[in-house]
Amino acid sequence: MNRFQRSITTVLTAAFLAPLAVLPIASRASEAGKRNTTLGLGAATGYLFTRRGSKVPAFIGAAGTAYAYSQYQKDINSRHRRERAARAA
Repeated sequence: MNRFQRSITTVLTAAFLAPLAVLPIASRASEAGKRNTTLGLGAATGYLFTRRGSKVPAFIGAAGTAYAYSQYQKDINSRHRRERAARAA
C-alpha cells in the first residue's frame, strides 16, 4: 500500500470513528436542549404531515417527537425530584 492510499484510509477511518467519540457527549443534553429538540422535531413532523405524498416520514417523525418528549418529561421529573429532596434536607 503506498503512502497516498494509507493516508486516505486513515482519514476515512477517522471520519467514521469520530461520531462514536461525540456520541456520549450528545446524550447529556440539557433540559433546554431537549425541549428545543422536541419542538424542532414536532415542527418538522407537522410540516411532513401537511405535504402531499407518502406519510411514512411523517410517522417516523412523530415517533421521534414522542421519544424526544418522553426524554424531556423525564428530565423535568428528575429536576423536580431533586428540588423536593433539596427542600426536605
